[in-house]
This record gives sequence, structure tokens and C-alpha cells, in this order.
Amino acid sequence: MASTLTVDNIVGRATSTDVHIPGHVIQTVNAEKTDTVSSSSTAPTFTDTGLSCTITPKFSNSKILVHVNAGLGISTAVFNMMRVVRNIGGGTFSIISEADSAGSRPAAHAGVYDGGNQGHLVMQDFIHLDSPATTSAVIYKVQLASSGGGTIYLNRSTRDNNGSAYDPRVSSRIVLQEIAQ
Repeated sequence: MASTLTVDNIVGRATSTDVHIPGHVIQTVNAEKTDTVSSSSTAPTFTDTGLSCTITPKFSNSKILVHVNAGLGISTAVFNMMRVVRNIGGGTFSIISEADSAGSRPAAHAGVYDGGNQGHLVMQDFIHLDSPATTSAVIYKVQLASSGGGTIYLNRSTRDNNGSAYDPRVSSRIVLQEIAQ
């Protein structure tokens, strides 16, 4: 026999903002970048894109679900990279979810290479469940770099042909969700 629990409202012990049910979304914030930017930085030096988002967790044990969706236009014959870095409470920025890096390989969250198509625009996704362990403001931002001698673009192709049947423009975004633990 199945049971049914019907509830019209759940209120925390002190106020409704104190509800702390593990696994539920406490808050969602987002930022969108609709203009374009370029970077000629050579890894391991990355350039800020201006795409950033800040969240202030309500609980220090919360996880932050970080979702970045970015449109990258790539120069030919060079590797183009994107990474996400964070700053906790005004400290320094550092990469999150860093892969093991053997030798002098740069750490990145997305890499794109195209030997001959400057009209190419690639939508890259990055998703990570972060554990900043704080109730201070946490800033997440997107940075770009190339392997040298090229330029990487956000929200446009390298060619950026201004024709109705050619290179589109896109927008990029960061969505942050605080997840109760």
C-alpha cells in the first residue's frame, strides 16, 4: 500500500530562509555576457573575459554547482583554452577542478583546435560541484588563453563575417546554484 504526504508549506525553525534540506537548491544566481572579447594571452597566462558571477553561500557546508556555457571562436593552428577560476572572500583567484598536469601542460577546462576554419564557433560547457566551505562571497570567472601566436574569442568566430548566412554571434553564461548538504 502506497503512502502520500501532502504539504502546502515547509517553514524552518527560525524563519523560512533557514530551511536546510540536503540536496535542495538554496539559491541560484547567474551572469550573462552578450558582447565579444578576445585574448592573445599565451598559456600559462590567461586573460579575464569579463564573464563572472558572485554567490554568497548561506551555509558553510553547501556545495556550489558551477555551470559555464561559453562560445569560443578560435584562431587556426593553435590550441585555444578556457578555464574557470574562483575567489573566496576577496582572496586570490585559483583554478577549480584542476586536472593532473604532467610536465608543463597548462591546466584548462576546455580546449579547442581547428587547423583551417576561422568561421568555427564552438559552444563549450563546464560543470563542476564545488566545495568553497565559506559563507563569504565567492566569485567565479572565465579566462582564455592560446598556445601562442593566435587569438581566442568569446561570443564570436575569428572570421566574424557580417553576413546574414555566415558567422553567428552568441552569448555566454555562468549559472551558480547553492546546494544544501
